[in-house]
Amino acid sequence: MSATEDPAAETADDFPAAPPLPWRLDGSARLGVFTLAQPMEAPSTVTAVAARRLLVFANSYRGGDVSYDALGVATLARHRHRVAVVPRHLWVDDPSIRRAGREQASTPSDPGSFAWSDSSARIASGQASVELSWHVRTRLALPMPMTFTYFVWDDGRLGCIPIPGRATGSPITMRINHWPDHFPELAAYESSLALRLNFAMTVRPQRLIDSK
Repeated sequence: MSATEDPAAETADDFPAAPPLPWRLDGSARLGVFTLAQPMEAPSTVTAVAARRLLVFANSYRGGDVSYDALGVATLARHRHRVAVVPRHLWVDDPSIRRAGREQASTPSDPGSFAWSDSSARIASGQASVELSWHVRTRLALPMPMTFTYFVWDDGRLGCIPIPGRATGSPITMRINHWPDHFPELAAYESSLALRLNFAMTVRPQRLIDSK
C-alpha cells in the first residue's frame, strides 16, 4: 500500500487516540467493482482472486463507537480456505482513526478530505483526488449479509480482521470521473457492479493466521 505522507509525522501527541477495537459502526457506503487494465499481483503468502477486479468504496461512518469517512481501493485474495479483502489504498479523514489503523489493525492510511452530495463524492489527499458519481437504478433496498474479512500484515506476519455485519442495499451505476496516476490502472471507468448500502458492522481486533 502506498502512502503520500510519512506515518511517523502523526505522533501520539498530535491527537487523541481512538477507542480500542472492537468498534461498532453504522453508516452508508457506495461500493463499485471495476475492471483493471492488467491483473494485479497479490502480496506474499496469499493468492490473488479475480486479479483484474478492483473494489472501490466510499464509506461514511456516522453512528456507533467512532465517526469518520473513508475511501478504499482493494483487491481480493485467498489464503488456504479463506478469501478476504486486501487494502491497496486507504484515505481517511480522521487522524485518530489513521493512528488506530496503524497501531491496532496494521492498516496504514493517508489523510483524506471528503465532499459529498446525493449523487457524487470528491475525495482529496494532498495533490491527488478521486471523483465518483453514481445513479440510483431503483429505490428498492433489500436486506443482505455484509460479513467480510481484511487481510493485514503485521511485521511480515499475515493476519486478518473479521468484520461481521448486516446491510440493506440497492443497485446503482457508479462512475469514476477522476483517478490518481499512482492508483491501479483501470480498463473502464464505469463499474461492472455497484451498490448503495446502509450497514451496521463490528470491526473486530486483528488476529494472526500465519507467521514469517
